[in-house]
Amino acid sequence: MRLKVLLSSMLLSCLAACSTTEKRVDEDTTTTDTGTATDGSGILDDATDATDGSGSGSDVTEDTRRDVPTDVIETHPINIILTNLNPTENIYVQTSNQAGVPTWYGLFDSNRNPVVIQDSCAACNCPEVSCGACGAAIPTVQELRPSQEITTSWTATRWEDSSYRGQACEWEVELTTGDAYFMQFCWTHDAPDADGNLPIANMSCTQVPFHIGDTEVFYDGN
Repeated sequence: MRLKVLLSSMLLSCLAACSTTEKRVDEDTTTTDTGTATDGSGILDDATDATDGSGSGSDVTEDTRRDVPTDVIETHPINIILTNLNPTENIYVQTSNQAGVPTWYGLFDSNRNPVVIQDSCAACNCPEVSCGACGAAIPTVQELRPSQEITTSWTATRWEDSSYRGQACEWEVELTTGDAYFMQFCWTHDAPDADGNLPIANMSCTQVPFHIGDTEVFYDGN
């Protein structure tokens, strides 16, 4: 009799324990909906819009996926200065040639190769590939009397031939701070003709070394 009672008690204890449902409480019940990536990873790339149409991703259009050089456009201007220190004679500089760009200064790399720093009509600017062709500009000349100077500000960039959507164009690219270059200064003592053209054969030019990051580069022409 005692054995039956003991077995019955053990059976009831087992049934009570087995009927109890275990409950687990998560430490953090807050969930964040990050959207669903198309690859099933659950992570949205910055260049992919959310699949739920909410627009929570960064929408990147074809126009902004262009192949932009990595060193584009954060420039620090450099002042370029040419002064006439001739005590008695005037000098003349060309502030615009037939392409519409100044020729009294120009950039050369450390190997003395010319570098394009003027935005001329040679090519459209990327991505503005629909720009029209420009005509010939009227040359302009500036006279510098003794102790007078001419100055301009350059953004320490060059123009690089490239393409955009299959069309030729040019990108503006920042030069690397610390790199060595030469700035060429050109002038003449001969006055321009009636059309504003300077006697190129009588030009005096000199190249001055400097580094990208300098605040100015100058020459005292005479």
